[in-house]
Amino acid sequence: MLRTATDTTTNATTTGVAAAANSNAGASTSAPPPPPHRLIEDRTAGQRGVVIANWSITTTKRPISGAADLERLGVRVGIPAPDMFFGANSLEVVHEASGAVVRFDGEAALAAVALAGAGTGEDGAADGLVKVAHAEQWSRSKGDVTKLAKAYDWTFSTDYRGTLTAPSPDIQFVETHTGINVDLLRRPDPILFYDEVVLYEDELADNGACVLNVRVRVMPTCFLVLMRLFLRVDGVLFRVRDTRLFHAFGSPVVIREYREMEEPYAAVKAEIPRPPPWHPRANVEDFSVLTDAAWVAEAMAKLEARRPPAAAAGLRRIVEAVRLVPAASDEDLGRTGAREGGGGTAGNGL
Repeated sequence: MLRTATDTTTNATTTGVAAAANSNAGASTSAPPPPPHRLIEDRTAGQRGVVIANWSITTTKRPISGAADLERLGVRVGIPAPDMFFGANSLEVVHEASGAVVRFDGEAALAAVALAGAGTGEDGAADGLVKVAHAEQWSRSKGDVTKLAKAYDWTFSTDYRGTLTAPSPDIQFVETHTGINVDLLRRPDPILFYDEVVLYEDELADNGACVLNVRVRVMPTCFLVLMRLFLRVDGVLFRVRDTRLFHAFGSPVVIREYREMEEPYAAVKAEIPRPPPWHPRANVEDFSVLTDAAWVAEAMAKLEARRPPAAAAGLRRIVEAVRLVPAASDEDLGRTGAREGGGGTAGNGL
């Protein structure tokens, strides 16, 4: 059971919620006082979190899964696990009033990889998979994968967006035109809680790297979750798949945005800033930024912005909303977002 680490509850409940609602509607630009909240921590269970405005947000971080756990996982999901898998790690966002829970964990993400690889071509290879010279050798190093699946995405490129469970069938995500309130996220409000959880990693047999992690930050007016799949296949491509979960306190809805970006390796590499000709290191190329997921995502967003929209065909961007209060109106959705497409930039990170 989580114990209270810090209790900041005050008598300003009405003031805090009203200020959050006003900021959500853009009526105020000054930071409101922090609403009543509790920071929670259980070091034995590896859990940290915050309880705020009828929400409970909890991260769980435990040691890496062992060989026996990975073997059982492979049987359950139907594909071999990444080299570094954290099966007990997760992030849960719970709306106490409705009972709705959005959970992010590595096993569900891997299950989505297996499902995507279920469609195979005539040669038995999964459609659309990234091919490199060592892909076959890498697959053999994972063992007898034919016992688990005919083919799978060896880059572990999941399109998992989190799992929503709720006691009412009416609580479900539906597509909407309203994006995340970017203006609210850009405010210099204090961060009441922040954490990052790694779900899995793999070095792709020295062909690059794949990392799936999830981060959360909670401010006085809202919270934002960012789950990011970052893939680098050296000499071939970069791939970023972001899922953002956003809620402004006082609003009856939660916004979820999913966005895919993909660029050739050479195109992203060309975005590396170079020193001026007179600089002592003008002829030295620094490729270290290519391992920085945040830098790569920004570079990819810039490349995408320079091209016509048709050039991004096949890459998905899905904006959804879930109503947590019965009979919420479309106006409620409008108050949650700033403008259509406002949450689509890579800059809405954590």
